Amino acid sequence: MSLKRHTSTVQQNSHTVKVSDPSSIENFHNIQREEIKAAIARGSALGKNRNLVIYNINRESLAKSKANFTISLAVQHLQQGNRVGIFTDDIDSGKLIKQGLINALRSFPSSSIFSSKSVYFLYGEEDPNDRLVEVDAFMRDPEHSPYAAIVVTFKAGGTGLSMENSANTVIFNDLPQTPVLDTQAKGRFYRINSREANNVYYTVMDVEEDESLYDVLMQKIAIADEISKLNAQDLEQVMRGNSRSDFRLRLLAEIAAKDAEYKALEAAERDIKRSQANKHAPKNAKANFASWYKFANMLSR
Repeated sequence: MSLKRHTSTVQQNSHTVKVSDPSSIENFHNIQREEIKAAIARGSALGKNRNLVIYNINRESLAKSKANFTISLAVQHLQQGNRVGIFTDDIDSGKLIKQGLINALRSFPSSSIFSSKSVYFLYGEEDPNDRLVEVDAFMRDPEHSPYAAIVVTFKAGGTGLSMENSANTVIFNDLPQTPVLDTQAKGRFYRINSREANNVYYTVMDVEEDESLYDVLMQKIAIADEISKLNAQDLEQVMRGNSRSDFRLRLLAEIAAKDAEYKALEAAERDIKRSQANKHAPKNAKANFASWYKFANMLSR
């Protein structure tokens, strides 16, 4: 596997891991093909929602087909004595990863701190009291915790969950869709006073569908980083439209292009195109900038 380091809004050791083995890629295409056939049979892949249906099918197919690779990567780190947190957006994939890790842990030698330990799957539909008990159990010292790893869905991980210092390896089986989810997920295991740096791994399959998702995520993170660096004076001038208009228009264009799923930004994109054609910003683009900026700033939280 190849590793590629990139910067992140959270100061951690972040890597991109390429999933290029033929069996995983073939599995992805098989799952994708069957899911599309089923969607067409239901009629849900037709009409104006077709692109959204295909998008969701691709994400689900990628999650399932990368699960075995994620299990192998997690096992490598568990063998080194590192506890692991894994994120996925697909419950079926989470169950598969959990069981695969449990099976692997059974074969760990008795000398391993994780020998015969279990894996907790947090997917957001647990009894709240049980959830607190199990998360607390995971956060114990590794020697006394019943869990070697935890699998978390993005939905469950975005509900105020805090497990700082409980895992020093974080693996994204699926790619988060926004910098908000990315930061929230990594933040579950990392805080400013963390005792040691976390290693964060993004699994990216060597297919156009996953590479495109990854490129969009990195571009969103870059935009969020750029926004977060604005000082108060620059922000005031940009919002007023008195200066740096090129920056303002480019920022809006990038956000609109990379976050097409947010329908509210379609109006901003049209305004930008008109302003570029006329070489000056129309009044409605200028007036709406404050609301667009609030949305963009939310990406960097």
